Amino acid sequence: MIGNYKRVTEVLRNTRFSFVLWGCLLILFIDCEGWTAGLASRLPSVVIEGVVPGGKYRVSKVVGKKFDIYNLSQDTVTVRFMVVVPQSIKAGYEPVTDTSWVKVSTTALTVLPGKSGGTEIELNVPDEEAYLGKKMQVNVWGYASRKNSVVALGLTTKVFLNFAQKNKK
Repeated sequence: MIGNYKRVTEVLRNTRFSFVLWGCLLILFIDCEGWTAGLASRLPSVVIEGVVPGGKYRVSKVVGKKFDIYNLSQDTVTVRFMVVVPQSIKAGYEPVTDTSWVKVSTTALTVLPGKSGGTEIELNVPDEEAYLGKKMQVNVWGYASRKNSVVALGLTTKVFLNFAQKNKK
């Protein structure tokens, strides 16, 4: 009797899991119907060398381009930008835990199909000697969604900061 109960419980668990999985897929299918979605960027990451405490940097001045997002979909989308603490860190780097000194010039903009829009990434590095010699990473996330949609698309650009070394005396 107990053996049959265990088998039935396993089937119910698997059936419930299957039901939830298929339900989620159905919602996504209905939500995405007729929406060819896609975003692209030419700035997946950037390395800024010789960063000094108290310095002010604009990524476009350092590497020659902003964080632009290209709308590859057939719909107009609203792109939003956020500075975020990275969840995965490149080996040898530590996360910028206080993102208040990293800003984006535009937090939201509308991008037409086949067009692009972007934001400037600005760094106002605190004037603290503790940063000297460190390697830090911060991410800027750009994401877009359709109106009344549960699906969103996003891209992250990674900004790697290599701080100047301490002067040896």
